[in-house]
Amino acid sequence: MTSGPPASDLVVKGGDDRTIALYFVFVRDEAAARAAKGQQSLTTALWWSYGAALVYVWGGEGARNAVVASPHMGASYKLIPRQPGAVADGIWRAERADRAADFRRAFGREPGPLVGLAVSSGNDDSCVRTSTSIAGLVLE
Repeated sequence: MTSGPPASDLVVKGGDDRTIALYFVFVRDEAAARAAKGQQSLTTALWWSYGAALVYVWGGEGARNAVVASPHMGASYKLIPRQPGAVADGIWRAERADRAADFRRAFGREPGPLVGLAVSSGNDDSCVRTSTSIAGLVLE
């Protein structure tokens, strides 16, 4: 991570900037996965399939690995801060996550099939220039 916005409150619309976020989109079952296939956006796929998104966030306020409600998508999105605070030190970090365990902790049920992965960065509230990279992403 080379530069990012200052730490912000991830649960407040208009104040939820982050250096980077990884969205893992799960649906309830194989039938829902078929319904989500070919949808134009993650939001549409979630709506059609009654899915849920687990979002790992670098930046924001709060405790590492806490489950945080999304201010934008209600109960279908849960945020998990991986590195809270301003992420602007230029240090590469190796991360591992147990998505199934985190999903159970966040949503109180087993995850269904993984149907989507998205990467985003948010600096629209602070208007701070952001520069970040992901390398060696492996899904197991």
